[in-house]
Amino acid sequence: MEDFIVVATLEGVKVGIGRLVAVDANSAELGGIYVLPPYRGQQVARALVNFLLGASHYRRLYCVPFAHLDGFYRGFGFEPVPNDHAIPDSIARKLQWCQCKYASAVTLLVRNVE
Repeated sequence: MEDFIVVATLEGVKVGIGRLVAVDANSAELGGIYVLPPYRGQQVARALVNFLLGASHYRRLYCVPFAHLDGFYRGFGFEPVPNDHAIPDSIARKLQWCQCKYASAVTLLVRNVE
């Protein structure tokens, strides 16, 4: 598996990061979206996600965001994973790890490209 990593800069300063992590030939995880606190609220995360979505060749993208960011990712076409959906092992492990690691709730979303 390979990661596709993008670093956001403002006036030459590295202010954020995001990545696509391959799951298989047709799917990946959009993750690791992080913006340094002084630069939040300046649309950096939105630019990172837009760039990653535009660069993606995958037909299905998963995302495991904190629950309070659910609406942000839904704005990009992500939806809750249906109950009957077969979740790839790497995504299931990531979800379980996040649920154990973080005090804040996380959710599992998917975006299908037709």
